[in-house]
Amino acid sequence: MREWLDELLQDGHDEKQFREHFFSLEDPVQQITDLEKWRRIQLRFVSSRIDEIRLLSGEQYSNIDHFLPELLQNADDNDYSDGVQPLVKLTLDREYFRLDNNEKGLTAKDLLAITDAAASTKIRKPTGASFIGEKGIGFKSVFSVADYVDIHSGPYSFRLNNDEFIIPHLIDSVGSTGTTGTQILLRLKAGNPAIPRKLSDRLRTLCESSQEFILFLQKVGRLEIEDRISSSPVEITVTRDTEKGVYVVREGGIDRTYRAFRYDESIPARVVRDRFRKLDADLRLDVIIAASKPATRNVPASGRLFCFLPTEVWTGTPLHVQIDAKTITNRANIADFAASKWNATIFGNLASHFLKAYVNLTKDPEFAPRLPEYMPYQVSGKNLGNDDIQKIMIEVENRLPSEALTLDRNGQYFPSKWVKMLPKNVEDILYEDKFERALSRQYVATEGEAGRDFGPEDSFTLLDRRWAKRYRNQMKSLGVEEVSAEVCIGMLNEGPPESVARGNVRRVRRFLTTIMDFSESSGFEFFIDRFSVVRLGSCMVHR
Repeated sequence: MREWLDELLQDGHDEKQFREHFFSLEDPVQQITDLEKWRRIQLRFVSSRIDEIRLLSGEQYSNIDHFLPELLQNADDNDYSDGVQPLVKLTLDREYFRLDNNEKGLTAKDLLAITDAAASTKIRKPTGASFIGEKGIGFKSVFSVADYVDIHSGPYSFRLNNDEFIIPHLIDSVGSTGTTGTQILLRLKAGNPAIPRKLSDRLRTLCESSQEFILFLQKVGRLEIEDRISSSPVEITVTRDTEKGVYVVREGGIDRTYRAFRYDESIPARVVRDRFRKLDADLRLDVIIAASKPATRNVPASGRLFCFLPTEVWTGTPLHVQIDAKTITNRANIADFAASKWNATIFGNLASHFLKAYVNLTKDPEFAPRLPEYMPYQVSGKNLGNDDIQKIMIEVENRLPSEALTLDRNGQYFPSKWVKMLPKNVEDILYEDKFERALSRQYVATEGEAGRDFGPEDSFTLLDRRWAKRYRNQMKSLGVEEVSAEVCIGMLNEGPPESVARGNVRRVRRFLTTIMDFSESSGFEFFIDRFSVVRLGSCMVHR
C-alpha cells in the first residue's frame, strides 16, 4: 500500500484513488501524514488558484474581524451529542485568539474539506435551514490575522500555515480532547500590535450587543467571551421556545425576552438552482421577526437584518429579522435583489410578514402602550445600509394605516381611518367620560367589529390617550386626523367638565382660559347654559 501511495503521489492527479486510500485508513495520525504528502504534490498544480483565493480573501475580508462570523457560523453548523448544550468560548490574548467548541469533532471528510483549496470546512445538508461555504474561502479568512492556525478536534491535531494553507502539519495534541470537542487557535501575526487591539475593540462591541448576537443561531445556546486585554469575561445564554415563539437571552443575570414570529417562505426549484447549482428541489424556509419586550429601559432604536448572525443592515424599527439570505463574502450585507433571484424571492413577502407581526403584537398587552415605537416612522430619511431593504420598510410604513393597528380609548385596534384624536390644546379637558358620552351620541359608533367598517360614514372612535400624548406626530403620519373644532365646541356645549364643576376657582379659570383660546382661534362660540362666552381683551364675559 505504501509503495502504491508513493507512485500515486508522484503522479499527483488521481484524487479519486487518493480519497479511497484516505478513507480506508483508521489511524488519524496516518491520515494527516498521508494527506500532507498528497497536498504537497497538489500544491504544484493549484498554486495559482491558492494565490487567487488568498487575494480574494484579502479583498473581501479587509476588516480583520470578519473571520469571527465565519468561525461562529461553523460552530453553529457542527454536530452535537444528544443532551449537550452547544457552547462556544472565545478567548483573546495578545499573542493568540482561541475558539473552543463542545461539538462532536472533525471527521475524516471534514479534514479533507478544510485543507481543500476551494472547499468549505462545513457544508449544511439541504434541509432548508441554511447553506454556507458558497465561495469556499470562509475559513481562510482567519489568515487575515494569523500566521498559522492550530486545530485540535476529536482525534485530529494539525496546523495550517498562512503561506500553504492546504497542507496540514501534524502537531501534538493539547490536553485531552478525547474524540469530541474542537479548539481552534489562531497565532496572531507577529509584529502587528494593531491586530489584538482591534480584535479587543470588536469583542467589546460584540459584548455590548451580545444579547442579539446569538439570538438566531440554530444550535449554539451559550457564548462565553474572555478578553484578556481590556474586558471582563462575559457569558450569554439563549433559550429558544420555538413553539411558543419566546426567546430568552440571559447575560449577567439579566434576562431579555423576545416575541418571535415565524413565517413560512417557499422557494421554487428554479430559484434554488440560482444559488445552489447542485440542488434541484423546492425549499421551505422560515422568516423570523422578533421584538424585544418593553422593559424599564428604552425600546431599542433599530433592529437588524440577521442571516443567522447580524449583518450591517438595519430595519429602521426595533424589530429584528432573520432570513437565510445570500450575503456578500464578509457577511456584512446581502446581495442586491437585481443580482440574486434567491434574495429577490425570499424577501418578496417581507412587508406582509412585518404587518402580520405587528397585528400579532397587538394581542400582547405588554406591547400595547408602546407599539408605535416598534413601527417604522419616517424610514425614507434613515440610512438602513441597503437600498432594497429600505424600499421594503417604506412599503411597510405606507401599508400600516390599512391594518387594524391603531389603539382606541376602549382598548380595541382599528385601521387609522376610523380613529381620530382631540386637538392637543383641549385634549386634557375633553378626554373625560362626560364628553366622550356626548361625542358617542352623535359621532362614535358603538357597534361593529374592530378592524372592519362600521357605522355611518362620519363615525369614528377616539385614539388612546397615551398614544395621543406620546405619538401625536406619528399618528398624524399614519392618517389619524384631529376631531374638528366644530365637534369639540359641540362637546363643550354639554357644560363644564366634571373636574371643574366643584367650585374650584383655579380649575375654572384654567378651563375657561383654555376654552376661550381654543374657541377664538377656531372661530366658534362656546356656550354654557345657553349663554355664549367670548373674550374681551383679557376678560371673559357671558352675553
